[in-house]
Amino acid sequence: MILLILLVASLPRLHGLGDQSLWEDELFSADITLNRTLLPRHGVPFFERINLREVGSDESFWTIKAADQSPPFYELLSKVSVVFLGDGETSIRAVSAIAALVFLAWLGWRACKHRGTTLGMVYLSTLAMCAASGFMTFYAREARAYSLGAALAGMMAVLFLERALRGWRQAPLPGWPETGLLVAAAMTHYNLTVLSALILAAYSAEAWRRRDWPALLRMSLVPLALLAWLALSYHSFLLASQGYFGWVKLGYGEAFWVGLRGIGRDALGWPTTAVVIMALITAVLFTMHPRLRGQAESSDAAAVPREKWMNATLALFLLAASYFMAVTLIMKESGIFHLRHYLFLLPIIHVLIAIAISRIWKNMHWLGWLFLIAGTLTQWPRLEYYQSIQRSDYRAAASIAFDHLSDGDVVLTSFMLNPSGHEYYLKRKTPKKLIRQPYHGLGQLTQVCEAVRGRPRFAFIRIHTLSELSDGLKQACGGEYQIRRFESYRIDTEIWEQRQ
Repeated sequence: MILLILLVASLPRLHGLGDQSLWEDELFSADITLNRTLLPRHGVPFFERINLREVGSDESFWTIKAADQSPPFYELLSKVSVVFLGDGETSIRAVSAIAALVFLAWLGWRACKHRGTTLGMVYLSTLAMCAASGFMTFYAREARAYSLGAALAGMMAVLFLERALRGWRQAPLPGWPETGLLVAAAMTHYNLTVLSALILAAYSAEAWRRRDWPALLRMSLVPLALLAWLALSYHSFLLASQGYFGWVKLGYGEAFWVGLRGIGRDALGWPTTAVVIMALITAVLFTMHPRLRGQAESSDAAAVPREKWMNATLALFLLAASYFMAVTLIMKESGIFHLRHYLFLLPIIHVLIAIAISRIWKNMHWLGWLFLIAGTLTQWPRLEYYQSIQRSDYRAAASIAFDHLSDGDVVLTSFMLNPSGHEYYLKRKTPKKLIRQPYHGLGQLTQVCEAVRGRPRFAFIRIHTLSELSDGLKQACGGEYQIRRFESYRIDTEIWEQRQ
């Protein structure tokens, strides 16, 4: 069964991974992976403290990542990946897909190791829920840090649960591998840093109680890595905390409700949420009323005591609740509000759901299997929905430009946070030598008109809503041109040719 789940899970995560074009945020990461070297080229400073909106084409890896706020672990792994897999869309997205599958395989290994036990059922249920998740599958197909972060968050949550089940006073404290996991998580995304900090705080408090100085010394690597990163990027965090990059203004109560509703409606889906609520109620009934317990409960002599399960579940729930409230506060203060920032919470939610299913299974095997199957199959609509989402089609837009331009022609490009992201399709993926000219606002009209003056043709690739840029260009210096407009998803390509 485990192998079947892994095989089925791999299909939507790997099949057609490079079919769709990279979109704006993916092009941002692709440029950092492919073009920003760790040791910058001659004449380029190793590090500069700049604003994200000031990013150009020549900054070093460390400069652009510090401006980006999010720590660099994902891009570092991606740099390794493209060395072996190349620079195609599939290769650029490979780290996300591989991270998701490694996490699922890790859960499968644990489920196999503990098969036939309640803990094994927890792992199997978590595996099935994560494998069927459309939300997690969607980000496993994107060249961004979220799928890697979800995999690391899931591993930390499972290890946290295991330690709680053993008992805080008896369980070994994190060794070097788990410390490395905490460092990797903290260096993957700033929201994941919060989860690492919450878990580390619990472990450090226990290490302090035991006076286990070697464990405290090992775990000190996590804050040291974080402080080193903050030394580079604190300016960007300050701007974000002031709402400089944000676009949503919500009070905390409203943000809390929007986040909670988003998890239930969009991440899990209402059908799955309904199954989850019924599973939780059923699990509580089995736990609170001894008469409802079946023979499976009493026959498992080697089982973890019920009290330990309750304490461990409570600890994991408090971790999830604390993280949810902290991330909601971060989004509220920054104004950067998007459901994807709750993705790191989803594996923990799946573990909590799996605990409820396992408690039901422990008492009535058939009912536990029924809830697991229902919780997995009801996620299918969400999986279909996320698979249907299209990305901005920069690849098609660039292809249209190639078909109509010659070597040395100009391509105007509209705003992108990392303007060099345009060059993935305009330079790396074509043998033609085109000249890219940024055109972000009407204030650049003089410069743009100078760049295209006297040319028989040029192209303008822009987000489809920015028609005012085309209108302004036509009024300023486009009277002698005829314009043909081609539409690809969310992107327009305009071919400007001089009238004969």
